[in-house]
Amino acid sequence: MASFSLVHGAWGGGWIWNGVRTELEARGHTVHAPDLPCEDVSAGVAEYAARVPPADVLVWHSLGGMTIPYVEARTYVFLCALVAGTGWRDAFAGRFGAARATDELGRSWYPDP
Repeated sequence: MASFSLVHGAWGGGWIWNGVRTELEARGHTVHAPDLPCEDVSAGVAEYAARVPPADVLVWHSLGGMTIPYVEARTYVFLCALVAGTGWRDAFAGRFGAARATDELGRSWYPDP
């Protein structure tokens, strides 16, 4: 059996992988789905990578990919949802980027109204 480390993207946590985790564990695999230190604004790549155990298969999506080059794995898998016939500019809902807020360090987020 294989070991998997599943890495969430922005605005998520290890919980987003619960469905995948359940299926993999039911098949006898070892699964890690850590929470990245998103709440720690001083955390850098090293702190993020330290949360992700080395694995046979490393799976990530979105901004979780910033951590991946620093984690040892035999196989790397990036998940991305693509819609056939959709160009880059049409991939997001209208005004998706315009709703973003930015702090003095250039970090961005989407405020919850």
